[in-house]
Amino acid sequence: MKKKIKNKWLAALQSGKYTHSVGELEEIGTYGEIGTGKCCALGVLMKINGYEPWDHDNMMYEPDDSNTPSQELPSQDLLEEWGMDEDDAHKVATWNDLGSDYSKVIEYIKESL
Repeated sequence: MKKKIKNKWLAALQSGKYTHSVGELEEIGTYGEIGTGKCCALGVLMKINGYEPWDHDNMMYEPDDSNTPSQELPSQDLLEEWGMDEDDAHKVATWNDLGSDYSKVIEYIKESL
């Protein structure tokens, strides 16, 4: 992962500006609402780099279904821009979803990316 992006990401996760969520890049409130601002760590990474988590162009698509975007992972293009791969993203998502806050995923990012 690119060091500058990593440092910016860690600062954002530790800032208290973002509310932790699990299972998707950004929680959706009511039907039709774009997002609540509650993001997983990858959603925060997208937001701090100027990408909207609910924009389908910014989501990874299922390999066997090019019509179904993943609500859990950023697109391959975005991951490459940040110096990550799909395996890195899956691990970040897993560590994010293990906690009730960003602390576990922060430690993973610090130690492994």
